[in-house]
Amino acid sequence: METNLLISMTASPENMLATTSRFDKVGYEAIIFTKLDEATLRPDLHVVDQVGKPVYYVTNGQNVPQDIESLNRLSWPEWS
Repeated sequence: METNLLISMTASPENMLATTSRFDKVGYEAIIFTKLDEATLRPDLHVVDQVGKPVYYVTNGQNVPQDIESLNRLSWPEWS
């Protein structure tokens, strides 16, 4: 079983880093960014670099599972 940390893309980069730091104790393997459709700003890629965990998915809408996008299907510039 794999543990993923869900982070809202509506959060500030500082809050994203604080969240990842708090959940380091849990031991998650990857990140899923949520609320891509609601975010006015995209997280800086330095947030991902600082955390050092892969981002597997982003969510882009209210229809689950249709609005879950694999980053294998998206390129960084398309969502960043």
